[in-house]
Amino acid sequence: MNDKAIRNILIAYLKASNHEIRIYQEKSIGTSICDVMAVTDRLTGYEIKSDLDNYFRLAGQIKAYDRFFDENYLVVSKSHCQSAQYHVPNHWGILCIENDNITLFRKALGNQQVSRRNQLTILWKLELKNLLVRNNMPLYAQRDRKYISEQLASTVEPGLLGRQITRELLQRDYSVYDAQDHTLYYNDGEGFPAEEIVDMLSEKNLEQMTLDKWIELYRQAAAVHEHKEQLYRAPTVGRTPHAIPYTDIEVSLGVPWVGKQIIADFIAHILESESDFSVFLGYEEVTGSWCIHNKDYLASLNSKNAMFKYGLERYNALRIMENTLNLREIKLLDNGTEYNERDTLAALESAVASLKDESKAIMQETLKIKSETKKLREERERMSEELLQKKRELDLLKTRRK
Repeated sequence: MNDKAIRNILIAYLKASNHEIRIYQEKSIGTSICDVMAVTDRLTGYEIKSDLDNYFRLAGQIKAYDRFFDENYLVVSKSHCQSAQYHVPNHWGILCIENDNITLFRKALGNQQVSRRNQLTILWKLELKNLLVRNNMPLYAQRDRKYISEQLASTVEPGLLGRQITRELLQRDYSVYDAQDHTLYYNDGEGFPAEEIVDMLSEKNLEQMTLDKWIELYRQAAAVHEHKEQLYRAPTVGRTPHAIPYTDIEVSLGVPWVGKQIIADFIAHILESESDFSVFLGYEEVTGSWCIHNKDYLASLNSKNAMFKYGLERYNALRIMENTLNLREIKLLDNGTEYNERDTLAALESAVASLKDESKAIMQETLKIKSETKKLREERERMSEELLQKKRELDLLKTRRK
């Protein structure tokens, strides 16, 4: 059997065997090309070997597949079925195809070598940003896909990240392909919609592409490309400011409008100190991440508040504050692996207590500013009235002189 016949039977089998599935063909995986990639609740790679193929390049392909997929299958015709098991590792599955029938010769096992970092390269940057939001991480506005992928892979638990990757691929919509993400904007001076066509083709059966279908595909890709260009060229629309009462503003650490000095003042409030702690605060504008330097030293200045009232002895208030500023989950472990629920809940209660104090302090400062603003407004009105009175008197004197 040739590649085309095996591929058609395989795709029909996969669609019939899975309620929710997306299939991508000829997908680039590092230095190799995956014949068929199936997205379900995991990523599965299928390498096809027809009667006309040999195993010469298979060793290199196996390494590439193992870096990208949770499960892998070698799909062969009957003539290769018995010999196939000697050419792939034990965790690879084997599917044998004869005529229109497909037989599961060996079921695939979970691949322990899979790299979430490599899987993330399959996603668009817009999809990577969705994962950042879902995991409460900074958006890294000016960073590239490589940097964002590294941050996600090093921060998010691998099992959870794998499920999130497959969800993004299952929900991928080419009609809104990266429409608002201009860091992936393609422009080689020709206006040719290359990226759009490549991504659309990965889910097409090229053997069934007639001239009319190629023309229609180009038309769709050109429409998406033109829409992206229009968004890229469109002027920024200003937003009308809303009159929001200060009482409706919810104060929380980590929101962008709470500045460095306010946080430094809050540290001083926790430690009951008059010092300026802004020198201990670091903020990275590109990544949107905060750092409190010398946390343990600062906590020692008032251990009663930092380690007991607003924190724990093993996890002081400033460590809790840094996690809260970066919108990171607070989760305490014993011996690096065992989850300590009691201490974690205590740390969360301390965080809530400190946030309540912060909210109260900022609200009091807001009321103070409002009161001072009212006094200034009254003083301005009084001075305006005095100026008007002086002007009337001056006009009266001029009239008398005449």
